[in-house]
Amino acid sequence: MVPFQETITTKEELVEAAKKGFEDYQKRLITKNDFCMFFGFVHGEAIERFYKNNYEQLLVDGGFNTGSSAYFSGGINAWKNLRDGIYVFPPYHKPEETLLSPNTVSRQIVFYGAPGTGKSNTIKREVDDRNKINFRVTFHPDSDYATFVGCYKPTTVKTGERSAQPILDYDSLVDKFKEYLTVPNVNITKACTLFGFDYHDSIIRIQENGHKVMDLVNDAYKSNTSYDSVVRGGMACYEQNPNRGNGSKITYEFVPQAFTKAYTAAWNTKEDVYLIIEEINRGNCAQIFGDLFQLLDRKNGVSEYPIDADSDLANYIGKELSGSTRDDFPEGVKEGNKLVLPSNLYIWATMNTSDQSLFPIDSAFKRRWDWKYIPIEDAGKNWKIKVNNHEYDWYQFLEAVNKEVFTLTHSEDKQLGYFFAKAQNNVIDAETLVNKVYFYLWTDVFKDYEYESQKAFRKPNSTEAISFKDFFAGGKVDETMAEQVLINLELNKPVENVE
Repeated sequence: MVPFQETITTKEELVEAAKKGFEDYQKRLITKNDFCMFFGFVHGEAIERFYKNNYEQLLVDGGFNTGSSAYFSGGINAWKNLRDGIYVFPPYHKPEETLLSPNTVSRQIVFYGAPGTGKSNTIKREVDDRNKINFRVTFHPDSDYATFVGCYKPTTVKTGERSAQPILDYDSLVDKFKEYLTVPNVNITKACTLFGFDYHDSIIRIQENGHKVMDLVNDAYKSNTSYDSVVRGGMACYEQNPNRGNGSKITYEFVPQAFTKAYTAAWNTKEDVYLIIEEINRGNCAQIFGDLFQLLDRKNGVSEYPIDADSDLANYIGKELSGSTRDDFPEGVKEGNKLVLPSNLYIWATMNTSDQSLFPIDSAFKRRWDWKYIPIEDAGKNWKIKVNNHEYDWYQFLEAVNKEVFTLTHSEDKQLGYFFAKAQNNVIDAETLVNKVYFYLWTDVFKDYEYESQKAFRKPNSTEAISFKDFFAGGKVDETMAEQVLINLELNKPVENVE
C-alpha cells in the first residue's frame, strides 16, 4: 500500500518544505530529530527521488547543520515498510471505540490529576460535546445527603379562598402552637414553620406587646431551644408570599437534587444519562452518599444490592417513573420503594489531587470507582507568556516550574497543568502570571519550604528572596520582577520586543 499521497513533485518544493521545517525548529516548535523522522516518513517518496543516498545534503539545503540524517533514514524506512505492506498504518479502530464505548466505558470514573490538567474538559468533550443527557453538581464542605439527593422544603400555594388570619392573644397563641406540635407525623421543624406562616399576624401583635418568639417556643414546647428561628422562617415565607391574605397556605414539597434528577431521568429512558460530580473530594462522600454508597456495587451495569428508599423519596420517584415505558424495572423500583442504579446511568467525577487532604476518600469508597489519571501534557495550543516586552513559551515554563515543584515536594500533586491559567488570544499576560500562577506557587508550594531549597523566587543577581509584594510597584504588576522568575528558571526568550 502507499501510506501517503506524495504532494511534492519537484526538488525545489522539497527544499522549500525543508526550509519551513527549519523555521519551525528555530521557533522551538519541533526538534531537529523529530522533524527529520516526521519529514522522512511523510515525504519518503520525494526524498528517495531527489536525494537518494544523500539525505544529509537535504538537511544542508534546508538550512540545518549536519548530524541528523540517520533520523531521515528511520522515517524513510518506516515509509518503505508501509509502502511494501510490511505493516499497516494507521491501525484500524472501530468508530465507536471511544471513552464512551458501551463495551469499554466504566459506569463510575474519577478523573484525577494536578490542577489545570483538563479533567473537566475531558468530561465536557465526552459528554457535553456529544449532547449526552447530564446533570451536574459540585461538592463542597457543606454538601450533604439533602443537597445531593433532595429533601422536603416549604413552599406557598394559592388556595383560591380569600381569608384573613385570626388575631389571637398570647395565651391562645401558645395553645394553638401546642396543637401544631402534636400533629401526628409532623416533626418540630415543619410544625414551627407552618405555625409561623399561619399565625404571622398574631405573632407580630404579641411582639408589639413585649413578648418574644422565644417565649412562645419555651411556653409551648417547654424547652429552651433555638426553634424560634424556624418560626421566624415560616413568618418570612408568609411575608414573601405575594398572595398573602388572598387565600394561600404553606405546604411542603420534595425538591429533587442532582442525584435524584439523574436517577429518574435514566429510568425514564434507555439513552445514557450522566451524573457529573465536580471536585468530589471537597465534600464528605460518606455523609453525602449515605446508604447510596451500596448502589455503587454493580453487575452488568446494574446495582447488585438494592436499598430501600425513605417514604418522601419513594413518593417522588414513584410519581416521576409512573409514565416510564421501560420494561426492565427490578421489583419495587418503578414504585420508588427500592433504589437500583440502571446500566445507562453513569457517574463521573473529577478530583484535584492538590486538594486530596480536604476530605480523604476511604478505600471502600475508592474501590467502587475506576480511576483515570489526567497527566500534565502539552495541549498544543502554542500559548505564550508576554511579560516585560518579552515572550516566553507557556509549556516550557510549566516544564521548568513543575520540575522545581517536584524537587521540593517529591510529588506531582502541586504541579501545574496546561489549563491552570486561561490565555486570552493565546497569551498569558503579566497580570495573570503574577496574580494567578505566582500567587498559587507562592502560597501553596514554595512558602512551605526553606528559601535556600528553591531558585525561582530570587532577586536578580542576588541571593535575596523575592517577597510577593516585590511583584508590585505603584499599584501595578512590576513586569521586570515578574520576568525575573522566568529568568531564574532559565527559560529562553524566542521573541523580544513584543508590542
